[in-house]
Amino acid sequence: MSKSDKKEIHLEKEMGTAEVISYLEERNVVIEQGDVFISLMPTEVIDVEIKAKQKKRKAKLSLELSWTGIAD
Repeated sequence: MSKSDKKEIHLEKEMGTAEVISYLEERNVVIEQGDVFISLMPTEVIDVEIKAKQKKRKAKLSLELSWTGIAD
């Protein structure tokens, strides 16, 4: 994919716990925003970066998944 083929979507929304789990269990993840969509299929080896914060009554978990190559 060349730089001109680059697609990027930033999406924020509220989801129930079961919906989040189901979303992450999918092998092929599709993110849609308006008429733009990105379809991602992770390979067998995934780099994972996890950040966690907790402050009084608020908590935040950031999860970044990345991979190179094309899934089988």
